[in-house]
Amino acid sequence: TARHAADELIQAIQGGGCVDEYLQDQMILYMALADGVSEILTDGLTLHTQTAIWLAEQLCDGVRFEVIPKQRNDESTPVATETTTATGSAGRISGLHLIRCHGIGFSPE
Repeated sequence: TARHAADELIQAIQGGGCVDEYLQDQMILYMALADGVSEILTDGLTLHTQTAIWLAEQLCDGVRFEVIPKQRNDESTPVATETTTATGSAGRISGLHLIRCHGIGFSPE
């Protein structure tokens, strides 16, 4: 229902993220194609998002993602996507994460 969707978005934002779990994986392609550096903050990292990052890095020559676990007090430690192993339900990595992408600057000709 619409109420359920709104509640999930509110929960994600209150958890520190800027998008909910259903939008975060969809943002990956746009970040990969963008020019320069793009960042989004997520409250939990879904398996769909992890897969989208891997796929974007395979398909877009030169694109580079970093997944940086963040603490609620803004301390962070960069780590490679592959080394983040604290998975939960259905491969979801809990906690606040900054996803940073160095995009390829795609421009249609």
